[in-house]
Amino acid sequence: MLVDLVHHVPQFLEHLPPVALAQLLATCVSLRKRVHEHVTQIACAMNCQDVRVLTTGVWPHLTHLKLKYSKTLDVQSVSQLAKATHLQLQSLNLSYSMIHSCHALFLAVPYPNLKSLNLAGNHLTTSMTYLADAHLPLLEELELCDSKLNIQPIAALSRGSWLQLKTLTLASNRIHARGVQYLAGAHWPQLEAINLNVTELDGSAMVMLVCCKWPCLQILGLNNNHMRHIGEIPETSQCSLLKHLHLHASNLTDNSLQQLSKPRWSQLETIDLSNNMLYRTCCMLQVRLSKLRGQR
Repeated sequence: MLVDLVHHVPQFLEHLPPVALAQLLATCVSLRKRVHEHVTQIACAMNCQDVRVLTTGVWPHLTHLKLKYSKTLDVQSVSQLAKATHLQLQSLNLSYSMIHSCHALFLAVPYPNLKSLNLAGNHLTTSMTYLADAHLPLLEELELCDSKLNIQPIAALSRGSWLQLKTLTLASNRIHARGVQYLAGAHWPQLEAINLNVTELDGSAMVMLVCCKWPCLQILGLNNNHMRHIGEIPETSQCSLLKHLHLHASNLTDNSLQQLSKPRWSQLETIDLSNNMLYRTCCMLQVRLSKLRGQR
């Protein structure tokens, strides 16, 4: 009966936990082949023993692997995982899995089809060099929030040559303005959104970010930072396509925010200035936005 179910309704395989998959793989050769051929995604927390299930045989159609909260993964398990799935994988989520080093994930194999990588909530201070050197030609989305990153790892990360990168999340790391200096030199020509919420940035970081050579940037997240003193922003900002600017609870005052009225962001739709000590600047920005919209 189980064999018939696998053969006629293979979609149910994707909802099985690793233990059940292991049992199926151990049943018979034909069933094992069926499992490998039809599983396209696995989404569950795993331990080291569960990972061994993935390393048995070839998974030609496994494109999405979500192992969030797999808190007992070690370097060896991660390495085995990489070798088992790397060729066809499009999405890999190892967030909040207590990984202290992911170099084994990137040293051994390339990921020619990987588009989304989520390593949030791990301890990746020593891993950014390996990530920057990894072969990820199609990477579009990179999630590294709350990953214990500081200036030095950010400097290493900025060397990554990801020509297709569109979304980068670095929230809740200690990046500071010095880290933004390195980010500003990164070659990510397709970047559309960057999240730098809660990264201990000051007003000088704001100036550097709007002058970055990211011509496609549309969303800039700077919530919960220290933007009290914003420096001189050139009227011809590089971020000409910017649509959404988030500055919630960033210690802004009327005097510190006057610079925002200068750049010619003709596509700007929203500015979140909530939970800041503002009044005069909000009125000025409203007038400025009305003029910009009238020019469209």
